Amino acid sequence: MRDLTRLIIAALFVLLVSGPNPALGASESYISGGLLSKLCKTSPNAALGYVLGVIDVLRGVYGSTPEFCIPKKVETGQLEIIACKYFRDHPEEEHLTGWSLTSKALSEAFPCKK
Repeated sequence: MRDLTRLIIAALFVLLVSGPNPALGASESYISGGLLSKLCKTSPNAALGYVLGVIDVLRGVYGSTPEFCIPKKVETGQLEIIACKYFRDHPEEEHLTGWSLTSKALSEAFPCKK
């Protein structure tokens, strides 16, 4: 578990400090769904790190994740599988932000009970 945590932190660090990404294009300053879809294929651990980062940021901003409610029994690897499947199944949305698509994927898989 400790090695996975280190790997996730390293992946997030690389994504955050790598500077401008030529894959994003000159006018884009965010990670798109299309780029995340590619990341799912080439580096699932980095995709997992991104998904966990989205969850952490939403919890940090809102104190919870208002869009989705992940059961405690769900393992982190399942979150990457769900998000990557959503990216793959919705190529028409690949131009949207990665964080919004990640949130959408998780809200479809884990809707909060009202």
